[in-house]
Amino acid sequence: MVIRVWQESTHENAFRARLTMSDADGIDTSIVSADADEVLAAVRDWLAAQQLQQASHRTLPPDAPSALRA
Repeated sequence: MVIRVWQESTHENAFRARLTMSDADGIDTSIVSADADEVLAAVRDWLAAQQLQQASHRTLPPDAPSALRA
């Protein structure tokens, strides 16, 4: 995940953030927000997905088919 934050003086709420993230399949997604709570929620969701993915890899036996690891 990459988070870019900047200020736009021409808007009432000058804060802006762009989050670019990749999922387990390598698919990139970007969101732009002017809401700090929305940015934090997106980071929490992405981190939770990373933890879930990592946990699922740990619980599979070493000889499990690679299709189950994605």
